[in-house]
Amino acid sequence: MGKKGAVIIPLAVCLLFTISCSVFAQDEIFTASDLTASLAISSNMDIVPLGNNWRIDKLRVEQTFFPKDAWNQDVLELDNNPEASINDSAINYVWEPPGTDSVGFAMDSMVKVTYGFMPVDRKISFPLLELPEDLQKYVIPQKNIDSEKREIIEKASELAKGESDLYVVVFNVAEWIQNNIEYSLDSLTAEASQKASWVLENKEGVCDELTSLFVAMLRSLGIPARYISGVAYTNWNSLNDFGPHAWAEVYFPGYGWIPFDITYGEFGFVDAGHIRLKESLDSNEPTVNYRWDGWLVDIQTHRLKIETEVASLGSRLNPDLILDVAPLKDRVKFGSYNLIEAEIYNPNSYYYPTEVIISRSSGLELVGDSKKQVLLLPGERKKVYWVMRVDSNLDKSFIYTFRIIVQGARNATGTATFVSSDRDQSFDLEYINGILAQKIEERQKTYSRSVGLECKTDKSEYYLDEIIKMDCDIRNEGNAYLKDVSMCYENDCKMLDLGIAEKGSVSYAIKFESEGAKNLDIVAKNEFITKTVGLSLTMLDPPMVSAEGIITPESLEFGKSYTMEFTLLKDSFSEPVNLNVRMAGPMGERTWQVPNMSQDRKFYVSFESSMLNPGQNDFEIVLDYEDKLGRKFTGSKTFAMQFDNLNFLQRLQLKMNSFARNFSSLDIKLVVMIAFAFGIALGFIFRPKKHKAGVPEDYLEKVEGKGLDAMEPAHEIEPGEIKGDSLIKPFQRTIEKVVVPESKNEEKSPELRDRRKDDQGKKPKQPKKA
Repeated sequence: MGKKGAVIIPLAVCLLFTISCSVFAQDEIFTASDLTASLAISSNMDIVPLGNNWRIDKLRVEQTFFPKDAWNQDVLELDNNPEASINDSAINYVWEPPGTDSVGFAMDSMVKVTYGFMPVDRKISFPLLELPEDLQKYVIPQKNIDSEKREIIEKASELAKGESDLYVVVFNVAEWIQNNIEYSLDSLTAEASQKASWVLENKEGVCDELTSLFVAMLRSLGIPARYISGVAYTNWNSLNDFGPHAWAEVYFPGYGWIPFDITYGEFGFVDAGHIRLKESLDSNEPTVNYRWDGWLVDIQTHRLKIETEVASLGSRLNPDLILDVAPLKDRVKFGSYNLIEAEIYNPNSYYYPTEVIISRSSGLELVGDSKKQVLLLPGERKKVYWVMRVDSNLDKSFIYTFRIIVQGARNATGTATFVSSDRDQSFDLEYINGILAQKIEERQKTYSRSVGLECKTDKSEYYLDEIIKMDCDIRNEGNAYLKDVSMCYENDCKMLDLGIAEKGSVSYAIKFESEGAKNLDIVAKNEFITKTVGLSLTMLDPPMVSAEGIITPESLEFGKSYTMEFTLLKDSFSEPVNLNVRMAGPMGERTWQVPNMSQDRKFYVSFESSMLNPGQNDFEIVLDYEDKLGRKFTGSKTFAMQFDNLNFLQRLQLKMNSFARNFSSLDIKLVVMIAFAFGIALGFIFRPKKHKAGVPEDYLEKVEGKGLDAMEPAHEIEPGEIKGDSLIKPFQRTIEKVVVPESKNEEKSPELRDRRKDDQGKKPKQPKKA
């Protein structure tokens, strides 16, 4: 007498079977228009005798886990070993009887999957009051998908309350599960998938359990939904591989079954990395059924081996959303919080679900989740927000520019930047949350969209001694009278009423006591509207520059080259402009021009010791600069260098070099005047001797002799040249020659001395008359 046996192998979805995958372009799979992959599924069985005279007459294997054609999936090839019969739901293998004590089966296929998005271009009313007969089974409770549980019904009804749009209801349920049920691997220790009611109670689960809860909540609302299992590409935990996975499909009348993957955050679509293998009413349905006819025999089964290899990828999806990203504050201090706003616009004529993800930049800490789910109606705009905090331990000598990237479905991308430094304004979390609450309130008060609010100042930078005048215009662009609208900047509030199409204007006089980035937030509010606008200004203190960090050689030696240095410090928040730096001293004068002093600057000056004076050498650095209004400022710094341990000749040469530098530095007009005066003096001294009428000749000789006696020996010195305009070059002065002219002093001539003695006492001759 024979005995029939059966073994049911359920699919433990989200568990990793023995998987082989060639990693093809990694995350590009998520953004590809389609994917073609080879998929192989195989396993084997051992026949285990349980006693003497055992036998096995027939062994049947029913494999329900294999690829099938679907609206976004085509099975290009499908082969089996051994040969098998195939129907819509299973591959049937039969051994009659098995020839060995171990048998196996294998399926090889080639599948093409396209990006699974089905556009819905009209509103479908909720609730669904009438369902076709063939859809009734998709709203019936199951063992794991226990949609009849009261707690599931209550939570689903709460999420659907007041909604009349089917897409919105389904989206809200999916979003709530993603935000409130933790994806946890703890439940993987269980032998089977947990029930939906257990997942709702414990607020945790893996992909199949999250899907079960989603399907159960929709069924409790009368919405047809089914459980889909297959394999999907994942980059979770750096796996970058294919693995068993579960998601759901929801029926939309007039459109068909639309996919929702709670785990991946793909609501209303799935990427091309989802290969669909089985659809079920419940999550506990088996993937393989084993049956045999025999006596005293059992079958020991093994895990399915799934091998997926990507053969090709389609083109990159083109973005069909518009993303605009902007920070609330353009500049913030280290340790400050900031609010990032992303506006998503759907220019299409159909509903558009998308997950938007903000980038995680180094130096920034994200407060909350990086992902947001958004459902956009045709032509709709929505805004989402993230709160970020700048690291407080950044290097204070740097200004940081943070780049923010927000990505949506189908490669839609938006970017923005903001700046942070230690001198910018700080905003605490309470302030940022307050602004966020105002923006959410503005979105909830729908009439706010019919109010235009604009504020402006005449410039973006002010000095602390200036008064800021801010003008704000508000306009009622709707069709209702607005009464008692308060427009407030901080505690300065002004009340006004606005008729239809009426425009109102208010002004504020503002003064700040501290420098740095400032933000002016203006709120217009009444019972029906909340409108917020912000301006960013920069307050400037008086510019200030100082010369510090002067480093000179500790000791000097004659005839050697040296380098000194000094640093100009930007001591103010504001930026000094048109800075002229002048260093004066024994080496002469050197100047530098700095159009904009945006940061500290270091200067190096090369010189030779021959440019100095013996003993103490005094220097002065003079700083002349302006603010952006053209107001002038000045500052100076003095320092000295000591040059000792010189011998007599070295001191003499330094003195002569100093004289040459001083001479060469004289004003050209002054030099010309001195030369002219000196020429006149020489002309007078060396004029020809002539006997002048009425004047005794010996008298003239005496007077001219005295002039000659006053002459001193002359020294001719050729000064060197100053060359170059980038660094101070040494004044090189070399004594070329010293010329001592012959004496012309008549007092030293013996002949003149004798002739003068002879002429003494004689009367001078009278000049002849003409």
